[in-house]
Amino acid sequence: MPAPVSQNGLSRSARTGLISLLIVIAVLFVFWRLLPVFFQKETTAEDEQLTAAWNQFKQDNTVHPEDRQHPPPSAANYSNPHAKTPVAAVSLFPFDPNTATEDDFVRLGLSPAVAQTIARYRSKGGQFRKPEDFQKIYTLSEAHYKRLAPYIHIKSATTSAVHPRRDISRPASEPVQQEMVSLNTATVDELIRLRGIGPVYAGRIIKFRDKLGGFYETAQLMEVYGFPDSTYQLLKDRFVTDVSNVRKINVNGASAEVLAQHPYIGKKMAENIIRLRNDLHQFREITELRQVPLINAEKYRKIAPYLKLTD
Repeated sequence: MPAPVSQNGLSRSARTGLISLLIVIAVLFVFWRLLPVFFQKETTAEDEQLTAAWNQFKQDNTVHPEDRQHPPPSAANYSNPHAKTPVAAVSLFPFDPNTATEDDFVRLGLSPAVAQTIARYRSKGGQFRKPEDFQKIYTLSEAHYKRLAPYIHIKSATTSAVHPRRDISRPASEPVQQEMVSLNTATVDELIRLRGIGPVYAGRIIKFRDKLGGFYETAQLMEVYGFPDSTYQLLKDRFVTDVSNVRKINVNGASAEVLAQHPYIGKKMAENIIRLRNDLHQFREITELRQVPLINAEKYRKIAPYLKLTD
C-alpha cells in the first residue's frame, strides 16, 4: 500500500527526512559558529598572561607626580643594584681590577652581582689596561666608578695576549703563545684559519654578530646555530671581546619594531618596554628595565649591554 501523500505533495517519510536534515544543518551551523571560540582560548593564552602581568604591574607601581621627585625606598633600592651593600662593610683601598677578588670588590662597596660580572669578564679574557677600562663593566654605575677611580692602580697591562711576539732571548723549547682573535672585528678569513671553524661556521658567527650588534662575552658563541661545544671548548681561550665595539640601541628613542629585531628582545618584550617607557616618559637608568613584566634577571643580563639611554 503506498504511503499517504499530504496536501503539499510530500509523504510522511519524506517530511521526516527533511526535518532530520534541517536539524543536522542547524547543529553543524552552531558548531561552526562556536569553533573560533575554542581556538581563540588557546591562541590568546599568552596575550592574557601578558595583559594580566601588565595590569598587576601598573596597579603595584603607579607613580604619582608628587612621587617622581622622591621615589619610595623600595623603588630606589630596585633601580640601584648596589643599594643592598651594608654601609658599615664598605671600605676604600687601592686595588688592581685585574687581580682583586670578588670579596675585595664587595668590601669596596659593590654588590655581589657586580663582583661576579667583573670576575666573569676577566675569565672570558677581558683585561683592564688603564683605569678608564673599568667602565666597561655594564652593571657598574657611573657613581660607583667615580668613587673608586682614584683607588684603581693597575700594576702592569698584559699585552702579550693581543700582540704575542716570541722573545728570541728565550730558549727555543719554551712554548710561544698563540695569537688571539678579536671576536667583534674578525673577518671570515681570520675565523676559518682557526681549527674547527670552516666557511659555514665563520659565516654564521658573523651573521649572528651583526644581528646582536657585537659579542660582549665569548660564551655567546654557543648561541650560534649548530656551533659544536667541542669546538668552543677548544677555541674559547683564543678569543677576546672588546665591548667598546658593541652596537647599542637607544631605548628612549627606538621604536617597538627596531627593538623587536634584536635576537634577545623580540616583539612581545619590545611592546612591554615601550609601554613602560610611555608610563615613565623616559628611562633614566637602564636598570629600570627590570620593572618590565616577564624580564627576569637572566634576560636583563643579556639585553642590558645592547641598550643605552641617549645617542
